[in-house]
Order: sequence, then structure tokens, then C-alpha cells
Amino acid sequence: MAVDIPALDRQRHQRLREVMERQGVPALLTPDPVNIGYACGHRNMTVYGMLGPSRFLLVIAGGPTILFEFAGCDHLSAELTTVDEVRQTTTITVNSGANYRVALERFAGEVAAECRRHHPDDLRLAVERVDFEFTDALRTHGLGLLDATAVLLEARRIKQPTELDAMRIAIDRVQGAVGQLEACVREGVTENEAWAEFHRDLIARDGEYVVARLFQSGPNTFPYFRESSDRAMQVGDLVCLDTDATGYLGYSVDFSRTFLCATDRPTPVQRDLFGLAFAQLQHNASLIGPGVSYEDFARRAWPDARAVPPVRLLLLGARARRMWRAPECATRRGRSAIWISRHVRARHGGVRGELHRRRRDASGSETRGPVSCDGRWRGAAHHLPVRGLSLVIVTR
Repeated sequence: MAVDIPALDRQRHQRLREVMERQGVPALLTPDPVNIGYACGHRNMTVYGMLGPSRFLLVIAGGPTILFEFAGCDHLSAELTTVDEVRQTTTITVNSGANYRVALERFAGEVAAECRRHHPDDLRLAVERVDFEFTDALRTHGLGLLDATAVLLEARRIKQPTELDAMRIAIDRVQGAVGQLEACVREGVTENEAWAEFHRDLIARDGEYVVARLFQSGPNTFPYFRESSDRAMQVGDLVCLDTDATGYLGYSVDFSRTFLCATDRPTPVQRDLFGLAFAQLQHNASLIGPGVSYEDFARRAWPDARAVPPVRLLLLGARARRMWRAPECATRRGRSAIWISRHVRARHGGVRGELHRRRRDASGSETRGPVSCDGRWRGAAHHLPVRGLSLVIVTR
């Protein structure tokens, strides 16, 4: 599948103009490299542009789109049909030296003059990601200021037909890069070495950059949010990652994956965790559909009493002949919960495993003990205890 990039640029540019018209925004100025890419298709030195305002795009409602470009770099936008004019940019922060205020005032005057020329009766400008000294200068030149980020996010929220093609390709390419990383998950390879392979393949597939290094193995996987390190992976390690990738044509592709290092025999606990994660994903995916609000999705997301069918618990004494039948249990949120800790396997339509109960008192101290027959089961945390007891969950 190939993306019609000129069509992509035109569709996104037109979408932005439609949102500006609907919201009554006469002019918009952005130095954000991601938003510049969306508004006109310009892709160049994106990460550098995040360090501070350097390249600018000015979109005038009913007027031109003007790109303020680095000196001598007009060729970078020569093929962009969405850009009507290219002018030389200027730096407006103290990073450019002691005379930056002179350049700042001059640029504010140039922007104000363009706004006044096209909309003399409406001197408002939507702007984002600039320092307060520049916004003060714009106001000094008679402009009223609006929030450009809100306008651009509204435009980007609804995807255009060609965007969907680009997003599918971006996802495929990031998945390919993850495949290269997975091939490096073996004993003795460090987290940094494996993560570097993901980054290398992403760039080779015309991706742009990765915003974090969330890749961990073994004991580094929890608590979460550790970045990759020089720890060497070991056989049997659980290995986790978040892609956090800005991929093909600037589309963000962020998903998580978990692998086992150099083995296809997970531990019972790892199997249990996989089952919980799979149940969560399956349930939440089933909620997605046209017209579903974020609030409704969050309210029904897993764990939820409606997400887990009513169950009956049969607690069987391993050495006793007597069988106890627990009453029907519903899911609930609380500090005391039962959960499956041992290897689970299908049996007569249910699962079998061993149980514990874990309790926390007001001081945070934890105690463990056997599950009583009238205990509650919280579907959100199928976890551990009681040696000598097995659990059969029978769904209705």
C-alpha cells in the first residue's frame, strides 16, 4: 500500500482551514514541528524543532499559508502545494544571543502586519508554544490572542481518508521494528542493546523518533516506567516494552508488548498474568464502537461487575472428603480479595488453581490466610492462597 502524500497534505490542510472557519479563527501561528507537519506536510528536523521556536507556520483564514523557514532552505518546501509563500525565519528566544529581543519585536511586527492586511477588523491570532515575551510583543502590536493548540487538536481529532492509509502503514512498520527487537531478546543481551535494535529498524523504515525508552526485563519490570538499562537479560525473564514511536509520516504508534527471554515455558504466575491481561484487552476492545463516549467507555472498562459473569466457587479440600460450596459471588472493589496464583488450566468449562486471601489493615500491614467458604472473589485481581485447596470457577 502506498500513500498519496500530496493528497494527505491537502486533506489535512483543508481540515485545519475548515475548523478555523467554524471556530471563527482569523489567523493561526505555530512553531510546533508536529503541527506544522499536519498543517502543510513539512517534515524536517522535527526533534530539533521541539527544543524551542525556530520554524513557524502562519495560516490566514481566507488567505495565504506562509512558512517561515531557515535561511537558504526554501528547497525544503519546494514541493509542498499547501504552502503559498516562504519567508526567512528568526529565533525569538534568549538561546539566539543577547539581541534576541530585537528579532522578537521585528517578527511580532511582521506577523501583526500580515494579520492586519487580511483581517483589519478582526485582529486576533491563535498562537501556541512561544515564550511570554513574544506574546507580550504580539499584544503590543495590537493583536488579541487565542489558543492555537485547541484549534489544531480539534482538526487532528477527525482523521481524513488518506490519513487512515498512512496510519495503517505506520502501525505495520512499528510492528516490524518490534519484531526485530524480539529477535534480540536472548540471554546475555542488555536491555539497551535490544532497544537499540528497535530504534535502528524504526529509522530504517522511515520512522521519525521514539519519545521514551520504556523497555525492561526481569526485576526491572516492576514498578513500571523504568527505562532501558545495561542489565543483561536472563533465561525466563519477563520482558516488557512500550513503543512510544513517532513513525511513518509523523503518526504516533504506541502499544505495549511482553515477551519471555529464551524460553517457551512460562511460569504459572506468568501464565496467570497473561490470562488477566488478555481478558482485559478482549473486554475493553469489545466496548469500542461508533458513538461510544470516552466517559461511557471508562465507566464500562475492565474491571467491572458487568465484565465478569456471575460465578460459583467450589472449594475442595485436597485431603478431606467433604466439599464446601461457596455462595454465588459478585465482583467488588476492596482491600480484601481472592486471586489465582498457581497454574490454571481449563477443566469442565472452568479453571483450576490454588487460592489465598490477602488483607491489608489501616496501617498498610499485609496478612495472608486461607479462603473461607463465604469469601468474595474479585474478578479484577484473580490472585493467590490456601495450600491444600483447589478452586473450580463455574460460569453461568
